[in-house]
Amino acid sequence: MLLLIAVVATLAGMSQLGFMIALVHQAIRDPLTTSFSRLSGEELLEIQFIIATRSHSPLALAFIDLDNFKQINDRFGHEAGDEVLVHVVKRIREQLRTGDMLTRWGGEEFILILPNMYCSDAVIAVERLRETGFGKALDGAPVTASVGLSEWIEDRAPDWKTLVDIADRRMYLAKMCGKNGAVEW
Repeated sequence: MLLLIAVVATLAGMSQLGFMIALVHQAIRDPLTTSFSRLSGEELLEIQFIIATRSHSPLALAFIDLDNFKQINDRFGHEAGDEVLVHVVKRIREQLRTGDMLTRWGGEEFILILPNMYCSDAVIAVERLRETGFGKALDGAPVTASVGLSEWIEDRAPDWKTLVDIADRRMYLAKMCGKNGAVEW
């Protein structure tokens, strides 16, 4: 009887451990795209910013906002929009270096964290992304994005939040300049 109780207790403990691991994974990753969630992305940004400032190494960000995404949801439905988001993340990941991190910042907004990369190199990386494309909507139209770039040394950002704000403002400038482009200055 004691052996049976020990086995049941062990299995219950393993089940709880598995459940806890699943909860941690859900907290770290966006459940739809499996990119980092915003909360974990903020923590990653803080850590990467500290590392970059201590070592005086570059740290670039790309603030990516999908163009006309509301039209995809309105025209084809939210499930179709979700499919587009999953495909976009897959396309972005195919172009990332080991160590680059993709965070889902909001609905169709993403932040790409690019450690050890100056803005000039980030421009090349983003142009490569744009050339390979972000995928297609259900009607076959290409999915495009407006991107704002920032880099802590060049922009003299005192903290990671300022770095995000700079990239965000530049993304909006890219939208105002006709969308489907990148702004780095």
